[in-house]
Amino acid sequence: MCQLPVTWSRQGVACDECSVWHHMSCISLCSTDFRDLERSNVAWLCCKCDSINCDSFIFRTYETQTSNYYEPISNLDSTLDSVFSPLHTSSPADRKSPKPDTTRSSTRSKNRNTTSKDSIYSNLPRKQNLRIMTVNCRSVKENNCEFKTTVNYIKPDIICGTESWLRGIKPGKPHDTNAIKNSEIFPDHDNVYRNDRTSRGGGVFVAVQSNITSVECTESITDCELETVKISLKGKKDLFISSFYMAKRNSKDLDQLKLAIDFIHSENKQHIVCGDFNCPDVDWNNLSLKNDSNIQDRSIQQQLIELSVETNLTQIHDQPTRQGNILDLVLVSIPSLVKSSVSVPGISDHDIVVTDFDIKPVYSINKPRKIYLFKKANWDEIKEACISISESRFYLYH
Repeated sequence: MCQLPVTWSRQGVACDECSVWHHMSCISLCSTDFRDLERSNVAWLCCKCDSINCDSFIFRTYETQTSNYYEPISNLDSTLDSVFSPLHTSSPADRKSPKPDTTRSSTRSKNRNTTSKDSIYSNLPRKQNLRIMTVNCRSVKENNCEFKTTVNYIKPDIICGTESWLRGIKPGKPHDTNAIKNSEIFPDHDNVYRNDRTSRGGGVFVAVQSNITSVECTESITDCELETVKISLKGKKDLFISSFYMAKRNSKDLDQLKLAIDFIHSENKQHIVCGDFNCPDVDWNNLSLKNDSNIQDRSIQQQLIELSVETNLTQIHDQPTRQGNILDLVLVSIPSLVKSSVSVPGISDHDIVVTDFDIKPVYSINKPRKIYLFKKANWDEIKEACISISESRFYLYH
């Protein structure tokens, strides 16, 4: 064992039995075999404990409530019994007995099977989980390969990013001509809402899967690094999700953040605020500052505690995200909906926060539409048809 950590740039596999990670280079695993292991039906043998592993390599799949899709048929009669009743091999068929009407029987069986199949698929369980990934990027453009690898592994529904280091896009304003396009950076299946800096560094964004109904909330944007998106929920009030970044501790940013939160809570109190607050000396379990005489910017960090209390937002993440400190926070208005919140290796000097919620968003299903391939059209026949129609119309009225 090399004893070096497995990171996004140095990929590896983990054993479910002994929880030991193996670098691809240490076990001479090529890229083709690594991709084969991503299929859940491929098993592999651990080099340390010799245990057999068979995984899908998706981060914490049990949080996404992967139910048994065949559970709706558990109370149905046996398929064999519903189709036919076999005779005993030792009992010869009676020659005088009438032959069964196979046509009618097969029709009944077919109808019965069709009905059962329709009822099965209509009762398939729906996903009851919303996964939010909070990531400090320190240039999502430079770390784009690691970013996309992380997204592919964690499979978040929503990404709250800080320090994007992008430029050219501000909420509710026309894009600059030299703006970095979303298609250059982010996955194609995401709707990305950005609040870039005009200078180098900083910047926040919220990326939402395109099948989730979302809209940018430009009215709540204040004079701080904040981006807010409204998500539609199934049978409930809308959910607001904000990404916030405070590079240097200052009272102005927290005041502007509170103005935005107050505006949102005046209409809807379901709110999640994620981001990098850079306040390492807060004891969130006791809502107080740590017993340390060397605390820097004590008044600013105390102001953050008061902000969470006044806005009824609970900070639920309790694992360090950078050098043993909790800098990246997840503030929620309804903490009872939180399933879990964990830290995983990040793409910068911050760990990534992955939070699962017991929330069901509204998924928009795009209806299939017919797209004509005009390049393959027979334009000669089309022109002849148009001429004949014109001539017939002419002779009809003259």
